[in-house]
Amino acid sequence: MGKGISICDWKLSNLILGEAYCQTVADNVLSAMKKCVQNAEGLVKGEAEAVKKTMEALVLCGLMMSYVDTSRPASGSEHNFSHAVELIQLYRGQPLSMHGESVAVGSVVSSLLYKKFKREHLDYGECEKRIKARSEILWEKKVRSLPVAGTEDMIKMEREIGKNAPENCLSRLKAAQKEFGEIIETIEKYVPEPEEIIEKIRKVRGPSAPQELGLSREDFRDAVLYAKDMRYRYSLLQLIWDIGKEEEYASEVTDYFYSSL
Repeated sequence: MGKGISICDWKLSNLILGEAYCQTVADNVLSAMKKCVQNAEGLVKGEAEAVKKTMEALVLCGLMMSYVDTSRPASGSEHNFSHAVELIQLYRGQPLSMHGESVAVGSVVSSLLYKKFKREHLDYGECEKRIKARSEILWEKKVRSLPVAGTEDMIKMEREIGKNAPENCLSRLKAAQKEFGEIIETIEKYVPEPEEIIEKIRKVRGPSAPQELGLSREDFRDAVLYAKDMRYRYSLLQLIWDIGKEEEYASEVTDYFYSSL
């Protein structure tokens, strides 16, 4: 189910940064996703045909990634989130989730974030105020306090590429404003509703909420906020930062899962 997210993130980067994008590859990956979803019930029962279709889908995705020489078609913000979760679990000494499990939850999270973004109205002046009000010193302090290994590498990467620098955020913001209509169309086209993803994941008895991965409220919120800093790949997570609303988005999606606790 995460492939719809990764394709949308890839197209997002194409619209905002001009990153190379291949529609044929995207269509093949989405076809692979469809094969898996159609055989979900068969997978639970261990039916040979369902396993065969899933393996064919995995191979097809691998071929498509090789074709464009990047994992972009099959890995986006849902994978960034999964890596953050896995690093937190390692640091905490918790049982490690299977990669597919953390990606499953990441897919729900990204879908919720995209659903909120569809309601945005990008006001450049307001975004600029939020962006310029940030403190690089406070960001570094928070990163160093994260419950993951490699935080100095995260800071080093930021100093080298400056993805969070105000001038770079504002440059990407201008592009996002220009392409806003197509961005919304892309989200509508590729990103399943969170309820649909949850339903499909539950069919195969997979986790769809961070609590099922053993994440505390605080660790989950950190994963949402800082997943983009653990590996740089432009996605919805960076776009949320570029409009200066990362705290608002993180709070809303955290409340979605944890408000009843």
